Amino acid sequence: MGNEPPAANSRDECNQPDKPKETKPLPGSVDINSLSLTGLFVFAFFYTLYFAQVIFLPLVVALLLSFMLAPVVRSLSRLKIPEALGAALLLILLLGACFMDSTVFLNLLQNG
Repeated sequence: MGNEPPAANSRDECNQPDKPKETKPLPGSVDINSLSLTGLFVFAFFYTLYFAQVIFLPLVVALLLSFMLAPVVRSLSRLKIPEALGAALLLILLLGACFMDSTVFLNLLQNG
């Protein structure tokens, strides 16, 4: 009497719409939310890099110069020249060469 199961055509079941069956996403499929979030992250990353180039550009140039000039400084240290002095001499030499190149180029432009 009190333990009877509800009837199959009870009022609650008739008024409820059919529940859609849950489908599992296919392996390798991409959700549109994750795709748009990734796109926004990439956009924000490059936007930040664009405005941070004032900081990153000198650091990258210094790192490249360090890699390129380290063998020359090392060979100068084998000749009993201290590393700091060798690096300073090398930078003075490079800056002098750049200055000479720019003056020659400007003279060519002026004299035509």
